[in-house]
Amino acid sequence: MAGKKARLVFMSLSIAVVIIVLIWGLIVFWAFLGLFLGFTTNGWGEELPECLAQATRDNKTLYPLYVPTCDYERGLTYCNLNQYYFNASIKAFVIIFSYINFLPIPWRLSILWHVFCSRRKATPGSDLYGRPTMALWFNIGLQQRRVIAVLLNLAYALHFLTLANHCIFWEFCEGQQVVGALSQNVPFILSLICAIGGGVLQGKAEDRLIKEYPEIYPPRPHTFVYGALKRWVRGEEKRSLRHSISGGLREFRTQATLLNFNGFGASLTGIEITESMEIAASRTIDTARF
Repeated sequence: MAGKKARLVFMSLSIAVVIIVLIWGLIVFWAFLGLFLGFTTNGWGEELPECLAQATRDNKTLYPLYVPTCDYERGLTYCNLNQYYFNASIKAFVIIFSYINFLPIPWRLSILWHVFCSRRKATPGSDLYGRPTMALWFNIGLQQRRVIAVLLNLAYALHFLTLANHCIFWEFCEGQQVVGALSQNVPFILSLICAIGGGVLQGKAEDRLIKEYPEIYPPRPHTFVYGALKRWVRGEEKRSLRHSISGGLREFRTQATLLNFNGFGASLTGIEITESMEIAASRTIDTARF
């Protein structure tokens, strides 16, 4: 019962986050139409009188992307609502993604410490405590785990640097200057590169293990779903698409259940493998080439 309630709460929060992101995404899109495509009919393009006065004084021509000189005394930090809502939406996205980046910090710090500083075994097949395990992550080669751990930790560190810079250069006019734009965008782009790079490297290394040891690691769920989808497209499945995909997921759960393992590995991978700890302790996977 408690598990069902927890799942319901998790799903509700997930749906709420998706709805919030979609709303802010629509606001960004609407502001984008006025700022970058010149759609004056979106209702947010009217220039503020203070901005008109400043442009006249400086002998400049106003246009949708015109960035005013910050005038805090007159409260002039943007020229039109397109600029205001675009800036506010970007800030909201950065704050929302800060929550996502915060969640994996304990795990990422743990694996970073394990592969660089821990006195316990960090060779393939050893968990954070040096105990034998068949969990996918701990059977990736040590050097590759080091690279992945560094990239994943840099990803959230650079994201929070981006957040700090967004707080420092809060107003639209501040974020559009050279210093503000570079300090916000450069760490953000680097954060994405590190997160994607670490994820790709980890995924490829785990896929090699799955391919090399199919008797231990079942294929990923998407493999079964993709197979069911292909069969449905070819007309080999007489069931509906939804039932075909559900059947693929059931096939994955069946294979994962047939491969039963210790709870520690299952908690890390979602895969339970049938192999005693004694056998696991005596088995060595050569992952140096991974």
